[in-house]
Parts: sequence; C-alpha cells; structure tokens
Amino acid sequence: MVLQSQTVAEVDSCRFLLQGQAKNLADRLFGPNGPPLGTPFDQLERIALDVSAQLRKLLLDLLLARQADAMHRDLPDYLRRCPTCACDTTPEEPAVRSLHCHAASLEWLEPHRYCGRCRKAFFPQSKSLGIDVGHYSASLLDLITYAGANKLSFREASLDLDKLGGHRVHEKQVERLSKRIGLERLAERRQEVEHFATLTLTQRKDTTPAGVEPPGEDQVAVVMADAGMLQLRDVAVPSPKEKAGTQQTGTQEPGPQEENKTSGPVEALLQEEKEKEEDDDDDDDQDKPPSGRHWREDKVGLVLTMTSKVSATDPCPEIPDTFLDPERVAKIVRGLKKSAALQAEEQTAAAAADPAAQEAPAKITYDGPELAKRQVVASRQSWPVFGVMLACAAWMAGFAKAPRRAFVADGARAIWRVWQSRFSSYVPILDFIHAMSYVYAAAKAVAAVPAAGWKLYAEWIQWTWQGKVGLVIEQLQHWQSEHGQPEKGEGATTNRSVVAKSLGYLQNNQEKMKYAEYRQQGLPLVSSLVESMVKQISRRVKGTEKFWTDEGAEAILQLRADYLSDGEVMERFWQRRQTAATGQRSYRTHS
Repeated sequence: MVLQSQTVAEVDSCRFLLQGQAKNLADRLFGPNGPPLGTPFDQLERIALDVSAQLRKLLLDLLLARQADAMHRDLPDYLRRCPTCACDTTPEEPAVRSLHCHAASLEWLEPHRYCGRCRKAFFPQSKSLGIDVGHYSASLLDLITYAGANKLSFREASLDLDKLGGHRVHEKQVERLSKRIGLERLAERRQEVEHFATLTLTQRKDTTPAGVEPPGEDQVAVVMADAGMLQLRDVAVPSPKEKAGTQQTGTQEPGPQEENKTSGPVEALLQEEKEKEEDDDDDDDQDKPPSGRHWREDKVGLVLTMTSKVSATDPCPEIPDTFLDPERVAKIVRGLKKSAALQAEEQTAAAAADPAAQEAPAKITYDGPELAKRQVVASRQSWPVFGVMLACAAWMAGFAKAPRRAFVADGARAIWRVWQSRFSSYVPILDFIHAMSYVYAAAKAVAAVPAAGWKLYAEWIQWTWQGKVGLVIEQLQHWQSEHGQPEKGEGATTNRSVVAKSLGYLQNNQEKMKYAEYRQQGLPLVSSLVESMVKQISRRVKGTEKFWTDEGAEAILQLRADYLSDGEVMERFWQRRQTAATGQRSYRTHS
C-alpha cells in the first residue's frame, strides 16, 4: 500500500551510523571472529530478527513520545480546534495509547483534548499521524483486511497473518475489522452512486468525470454482468419484550431486506425508469439456488476496457475448431448443464459423421479483444439498484464518450432489463457459449441418431457463428410444426420440450446474435470474463458452511471486488483514509 514507501532520505542519511551500530552489535554478540563453526543459520536469523524488532519498538516509542512532548509544549492552532465543529478544545490529561503496527506493538502517552460543544474527545496526535483512534495502524489494517477479504475464511486469514506476518489477530477480530473497512468502502460507493443519480440524463449519457480519459479509437468499452450465490443467516425474531423496548427507544434494527434500501437520489432515478416486474422462475439462464432456504443471489459486474480494431470484413467467417470438437463441446455443455453430455458412442458417431475432420486441415482460431483494464462491481442489492451501481462505474470510467461500447451477458432476463434501462446505447451481445448450448441441445433432440445430430449441430452452429441464426430458427419451426408443441405436463427432457425451449431462447435473443457484425466491429462474443469473476468471488463467500449477515456479506463483496479490480483501488482508499483522519471516534448510526 502507499504507506509502505521506499527508503526515505532520513534513513538513507543514517546509513553509516547504522553500519557502525551493526558492527558493534556483531562484536558484542560473537566477537571479532564471528559465530562459532557449526552455528545454524536459522539461529543467526532469529537473532537478527529479534534485534530488528527491539530496535523498531525502541525507535518508534521514542519518536512518538518526543512528538507528544512537543505537542504538550506548543500545539499548533489547527490542532486545537475540534474537527467536527471547529471550536477550540480544552486540554485533558494525556491518555495511554496502544497501537499495533507492522513494526511493533507500541504504547505511549498521547495528548488528549475535549470539545465541550460536541462533547467528544479529540486526539490531535492521531490526526497529525493520519491514524484512527483504534488499536491498529493503517498498514496493519490493510494487511488484515486483505487477508480477511481474500482468504477462504476468517480463520484461515488469522492463521496466515500469524504464520506469514507474525501478527496474532483472532479470527473474530479479523472479521470485525474487515467488516468495518468494507462498510467504509460501501459508504464511499454510496456517495458515488448518489452523485451519479443526481446527474441529468444528458450528463450521464454524454459527459465524463473531470480528469477521466475515455477509451480511445483502438479500445472498446465493455460491460458484463452475471450472478452467483451465497448463504444468509436467519434473521433473529425479537421477543415481545425486545419489540416493546425497541418501540420505547425509537430505534429500528435493520430487517432482512435492509440491503435493498436505496437513498433518495437513487430511488428517484429508479422511479424515472421504473423496471417492469417480471416472473423469472422459468428463466433457464437465471441461476437456481441449491436446496435450502438460506441461499441468496449476489450480483457481479465488470467494467472493462479492451483493445481491438475495426475490420472491413468479418475477420473469422468460419467457426473455430474448438466448437466442432465433440469432446470439447460436450465439456462446455455439461458445464452449463443445458443438455446431457455426449456419450462415448455419440462422440464416435460425431467423428464418423465428419470425415473431413479426420484429415486434420489447418486449425481455425479466433482471438477476440484483449483485456486492458477491469473494474469489478459486486453487491447483494436487487438487479434494478445494481444496474445503477454498474452504470455509475461505467460513467466514472469514461464510457459515455467511448466510440465503441458493448454489453455482454447470458440470456438471463433480469440482466437484460438492466441493459434496457441503463445501457441501451451499448451493443447488446448474447454470450456465444450459451447460444451454442441451446443449438447443441436442439440438434440432438431433432436428430433421429447421434451421427445425424452432430452433423446438424455442425451446420447450425456455423450459421449461428455467421449471424444467420434465423436459418436455425426456421428449421426448428418446421420441425415443431411437424411434431407439435409439448403438451401440458410433458417432461422437460422430451424432444418436443427441448426444441420448444431452444426455439424460444433463440427467438428471444435473435437481435443479440449478430456475431459476424460484432467481430467486424472488434467486439467481444463471450461473457467468460464475468463468469470467471463470479467464481473468484464465490470462492470467498460461497460454501455450505458459510453463513453471512446482510451487512457482512455486502462489506466482503465490496472488498473482494476492490482487490480484484485493476488500478490500485485499495491503495487510493488508504491514502484518502489517512488524509481524512480526524483524531475522533466515529459512531455508527442506523438510518
């Protein structure tokens, strides 16, 4: 992080002094001939580490004590005034201050003042040092937060902090501190989104933030979205006595839908373009939660800057070999769970159906746009609110003035309602892999034998790759007219049901499947980047043994997204936090 900078000039000027002290220590410990033969190196290393630890503690204790004494004698006027109300404060008895940091655990007498108007204690030395009034320095907080957000569990984070960093922090403390920093990042995000929501439509669509350079002519602005799963704890039901106490005190605890509360500006923006509520129970691209009442959906979005060039013609009119490899296709389809995988005899039949494939012609490959920069957005908020967050992130990245823009996702209707309300000026692109899985399932259902099914798939997927999905739709409609619609109550795996589902999917997404045009414009065809990101975030938050509170889940999702984003997001956060240190305790309130 930024606080761990390179060697400062003051230390560099003491180099010869340190060399002399090192020589004196070596003489004192082992004499002029050095350690006796047979002394293990790890013993020498432990001695050096112990000396270093003692030196760090003594130096910091002395520096902080001297600074505190100087502040007692002559405190600047700006450090006499209350950071909250700017009134003059009165001196109090120095307070014993404990601080854990990377270097050592410290304790000293810190200057202490009091604001009679705000009735708050004020610690001017903490403000001057850029630290809060807790027990951890910014650099150690950064380390704890990083471990808490990126390790598989808070327990594992605690163990790693001890083993790798020599910092003993209990797992519950890692959880509390990670949540606290995550909530601070959420407060910053809330301010950004509220500011974005107050902009006029013209400002949101046609301007960029000051100092932000939009993507250039050789770049494309891409937004992707998908969803994952995590588990939430049951909300405790208060007893009648607790309810009565709540009513008397006038406080209100956050309920199970607290995460979907929105601020005034965001709510007003949602009302401007009210999303039409739809039932997505029959949406096959909407992830279904595992069994159990605790599973909830989290949302993940990517704001990507990618590099590509516009071509005069389609740079790859023939479908790449990977989509004509029976084993590879079966693996992809099995991963999406759209159809049963090819059996061994079906793979053999597929190979036999295409003799040309056995002649090993030149391989056809296609390289889409290359990733240049990514920002990750993750939240438990509803899709309409998440759409505003994603639009805010895209605006802050300067996408409003990007010459080429694309929105890529699978066929989940909730995601495409986000595109319709927030990104309608972006080229809509259905993930080609999902399209392929439906084409594959339909071809397998239509064909009488496996060999014919694979041959049909190869023809249809070539049409789809070339943006001629209308030809596939025509053939499916013809088959359906001959065999009829599935009857009420008919199983989902019958041929008629599979064809009807695939046909409906392709018809609903036909306008997002102009893949030849997208390649010509240098736009991405797949949403694999966001699907991979969902897995990386789920690695931290998803598990049969992991149960979150609404607040805790939102905080960790924000931190996980920050650490997975490019551009030193958290480094800049710690800089802002250091600059904004007030020397006063902050008290959280529920609004």
